[in-house]
Amino acid sequence: MKYYIELTLIDQNEVPLNNIMNHVFSSIHIQIVNLQNSNMNKILPIGISFPNYVYEKEEGTNLNNKFHSTLGNKIRLFSESEENLINLNLKTKVRNLRDYIHITNVKSVPKNIQGYASFFRHHVKSNPFTVAKRLCLRKNKGNVNLDDLKDINKLALQIKIEHTNLPYVCLSSHSSKHRFRLFIDRELVPLSVEGKFNSYGLAVKSNLVHGTNSMGTVPLF
Repeated sequence: MKYYIELTLIDQNEVPLNNIMNHVFSSIHIQIVNLQNSNMNKILPIGISFPNYVYEKEEGTNLNNKFHSTLGNKIRLFSESEENLINLNLKTKVRNLRDYIHITNVKSVPKNIQGYASFFRHHVKSNPFTVAKRLCLRKNKGNVNLDDLKDINKLALQIKIEHTNLPYVCLSSHSSKHRFRLFIDRELVPLSVEGKFNSYGLAVKSNLVHGTNSMGTVPLF
């Protein structure tokens, strides 16, 4: 990744920082989708990072106590192409938040960096029935009949509910308008890996020749 833009969220008393993050992240997602649509649905490798990301258990706490968990107040978007970042047109998209956010122009990634990281989505099994239904749909190529409901109920009983303290953003589904939490995990790696990124800018796992899973990385600095 050769180029980046940086977004700094400005904490204001009247608007919580996490609310600003939710709006900005949603705007980024929409603009990436729009950019892909304008390029005939071509997947454009735009990766996201959170330079002030923190996820750690607070010192002196036991297993059931609090974690320090935050995405921080900065977002960086990376691309091999300077043009892709310009065409995101984020300054126009988030102009209604101009009092709460500062966006830089496109810059070159510095030569001296700290390393690399993959920021990726962590799927949480919070609703066993929904997870079971999704698995059944995948198995039956999108079709579910009454007989399948019995299998879904049986499978749902076997799925354990998962809890996580990972940082997250709150988003709304554009189709159902349902609110959901998108949990974001981070993996630090020593070397750069060329990989795929989804429409949120998050890394996507892909199978390599050696049978291992790998994800695209973004530079840390």
